[in-house]
Amino acid sequence: MLEDKVEKGIQAEGELFQKYKEVLPEELMEIWQEQGWASMLNGYLRVINPDDYKALLDDTYFRGNRSIPIMTTAFGDIITFEDGQYIGMVKYKNGNFAILAKSFKRFLKNLADDYFLGNR
Repeated sequence: MLEDKVEKGIQAEGELFQKYKEVLPEELMEIWQEQGWASMLNGYLRVINPDDYKALLDDTYFRGNRSIPIMTTAFGDIITFEDGQYIGMVKYKNGNFAILAKSFKRFLKNLADDYFLGNR
């Protein structure tokens, strides 16, 4: 299960929660409420405040205006929520991007799958 791979972080602010609750997936908003700016998978992923990374994403990613930054990786990549549905990753080291999942629910399911994690 993913729950045993999550380390609780600083609590997300109420004002920020209100700003994004109608825009971001319900499952992510639950993580914000219950875990705050959590880290997952031994620090590989970190849930972030989108406002802290939005300007960077807009300046460095051609789909930045259609994306909301939701997580970062330990390698400096940004995980995005795009077009109200897709989970993407801007891979700065490689200079490219990828769509990781068609929904946040599927993305979370993949993060809990040892086979998936072993083959990334």
